[in-house]
Amino acid sequence: MNRIRRYVGEHEFARHFLTLFSGSAIAQAIPIAASVVLTRLYEPADYGVLALYTSIVSAIATMAAWRYDVAIVLPRSDAEGRGLVRLSSRLVTVTAVVLTLVMLPLAGPIAQWLDAPALQPWLYLAGLNILVLGHIQIYISWLNRRKSYATMSGNRMLQAVGTTGTQLAAGFAGAGAPGLIGGTFVGPALGLALLARRARPEPGAAPAETAGLLRRYWRMPVLNGPTALIDAFRLNGINVLIGRIFGNALLGQFSLAWRTVQAPLTLVNGALSQIYYQRFATTERGGMRALAWWCVSRSTLLGVVPFAALFFLAEPAFAFVFGEQWRLAGRLAELLVPWLYLNFITSPLSTVFLVVERQGVSLAFSVIYMAVPLLTLLLAEGGIEAVVTLIAIEMAGLLVVFIGLALWVAGEWDKRAQRTAAAH
Repeated sequence: MNRIRRYVGEHEFARHFLTLFSGSAIAQAIPIAASVVLTRLYEPADYGVLALYTSIVSAIATMAAWRYDVAIVLPRSDAEGRGLVRLSSRLVTVTAVVLTLVMLPLAGPIAQWLDAPALQPWLYLAGLNILVLGHIQIYISWLNRRKSYATMSGNRMLQAVGTTGTQLAAGFAGAGAPGLIGGTFVGPALGLALLARRARPEPGAAPAETAGLLRRYWRMPVLNGPTALIDAFRLNGINVLIGRIFGNALLGQFSLAWRTVQAPLTLVNGALSQIYYQRFATTERGGMRALAWWCVSRSTLLGVVPFAALFFLAEPAFAFVFGEQWRLAGRLAELLVPWLYLNFITSPLSTVFLVVERQGVSLAFSVIYMAVPLLTLLLAEGGIEAVVTLIAIEMAGLLVVFIGLALWVAGEWDKRAQRTAAAH
């Protein structure tokens, strides 16, 4: 034990990882533990409506700051970082206002098209939700820049408590789908209150001018923005199409399977991705490919045991823990394992393309990665199990290609550094 403590104390990466991991572990454990009760308070169709709402909101939240929030970690100077915080905040506010105005005439038709009338009143409030979620991401990026991982962990735990507590209370009151959606407002609001008090950029030199930042980081909205939007459209489009093709009850089964299988992925990779992004951003040229390969190797080893257990035990475990009506969700979780295991391995690598300024490569890959599952859903025949199996195999194969692309752009970055050094 003393050797472990000494190792953690001497290695910054291990220390930061354990800080984020512990916070993520608790934040993940809270909703997972509560799901034992929640899945008995709510019907699969209620979870289907929740999945539709979060699909719409999360897709928009991805672009709320036009991706300038992601760039907060990158500048060498804190003045630029503070300027990006200010710019991102303004853009999030504009996005939230525009969304609110758009939803006034469209909330009813959207809810009707999705066959989910319970969605309509919440779509009117989607702009408020975007305002909160967007500012949370801004503060998280600033905290990552400052390596303030304890505050990041505290925020995750507070959001989990607020969201789950609200859903439990509403479930016992028989609120149905609105109770599940309401929790997604309360938890983030509590998290933002904490971050607004602890994560504001400290006073210092005047932030950089907005016009200069818009020019300096133009690749974020122009190249990284479409990539993020395509990724969001893929994930959330899958939910919408499953709901349209198979119905909201089967969407609820798929949604529970996805969220539960994502738990071990998010638990570890949520911490790794933040730390690796900061490390990729500060790694000198010449060491990028080695760091990327180390990232792949470590994630591959970390994921073997939990995903193997999930593959063999998910169906009976779901039926036992959540109730017999959720056995299909367990079967779908087993079918998703190949895709999500590769997703676990590749998730931290996505920031490599930002740091080496090769967002165009990731954009091209994202288009293919989006088109494959959506076309499969539209064209494939058979039940939901057959379709999910096919999608999982296709996406796992594409992610192997993604690993090769990440290592390639990292190697090219290193070679350019070697050529520059030789020229001097």
